[in-house]
Amino acid sequence: WTETVIYSFTGGRDGGKPYAGVIFNAAGSLFSTTGLGGSGYGTVFTLAPPKKGSTTWTESVLYTFGGGPDGSYARSGVVFDTKGNLYSTTGVGSANSGVVFELSPPSKSGGAWTESVLWTFSGGSDGGDSTASLAISGSNLYGTTSLGGQYDQGTVFQVTP
Repeated sequence: WTETVIYSFTGGRDGGKPYAGVIFNAAGSLFSTTGLGGSGYGTVFTLAPPKKGSTTWTESVLYTFGGGPDGSYARSGVVFDTKGNLYSTTGVGSANSGVVFELSPPSKSGGAWTESVLWTFSGGSDGGDSTASLAISGSNLYGTTSLGGQYDQGTVFQVTP
């Protein structure tokens, strides 16, 4: 086996501390999150494979967390739905316990991805600090939290539209 580094994060606008795994889209691009970087609160990024004759992957930040109600400190990977929307969680949000979010692709080439918070964890009975990747089944999202719940030992949750 041979290891090849395809991208090194700077910890700046490109993100830093990518805790989660990656997923591919049909075009061969990689997608995931970073816990830090961007504006200081983490990012969602993609790495496009090298163009013919090159060995350089191209990183693009799809979303930079603001550290408020939109969430921060993303440590979980992303999942796609059939429409190309990305879903994931953050460890911190406006209630200091994280959010479940959706990123919708731009409607036109070169446009910005749009974040929508689907659920804000309270850290109580609904859980908090989600660090594992979500599963998607139909329109429902499923995941876990490491805090909260009846015994403050975490939860398994479902988010339904």
